[in-house]
Order: sequence, then C-alpha cells, then structure tokens
Amino acid sequence: MKKQAATIFFLFIVFINFRCTELSPSDWSTITVYVYWQDTGVPDKKIEIIQTGETRYTDERGIAEFTLSPGSYTVRVYDINRGGPCCGFVEYDVMLKTSTTEKIDVFDCQSCA
Repeated sequence: MKKQAATIFFLFIVFINFRCTELSPSDWSTITVYVYWQDTGVPDKKIEIIQTGETRYTDERGIAEFTLSPGSYTVRVYDINRGGPCCGFVEYDVMLKTSTTEKIDVFDCQSCA
C-alpha cells in the first residue's frame, strides 16, 4: 500500500510541475512574413514552418503570421522569383525569444518570372 501511495504522490508532483511550466499566452512569440514587390504586398504565397508543419498563405497585404513558442525555426517561402532559375523556395532561420516578434521581409521579383 505504501508503494502505491508513493507512486500516486510521485505522479501528482510530476503533473503539477508539468502544469506549472506551460507557457502563458503572453510568453508566445510571433513570426511575421512580408512578401513584397515594388513596395506592394504579394498575396497567396505559401509559407511553411518546417519544424511544426504549419502552413499559411500571405493575405492581400502580403503578410502571413505564425504564433509559436520560443525556439529555433526554419521558415520556407515557396515560389519566390529572384531572377535566374527559380529554386522552388527560399528559407530563413529564425530564433524566437519569449514574447517577441520576428519579421522576415521577402523580395519577390514579379517581373523576373
């Protein structure tokens, strides 16, 4: 009986510690991606966070946002024209700290397609 009580107590402590280490909404961070050409946002560009698999498309202003926990992420932006042979996508490494916003500006040469 003492062994069962000790096991239950241990599991309770682990559960309490896990609950106490969850991030509050104010601890989350944001990655904002802005795809543009000639100072104008480019809509409908696919953006992916490689580590989470989350995908968004830029809105009519050329912006896509992701809310994530602090950490290291790779942001992949598809169908970006830079002149010359197209690479299919471009990638950016981002390190998010607690409660921050990281902005990525992506130049998309619309006349280079």
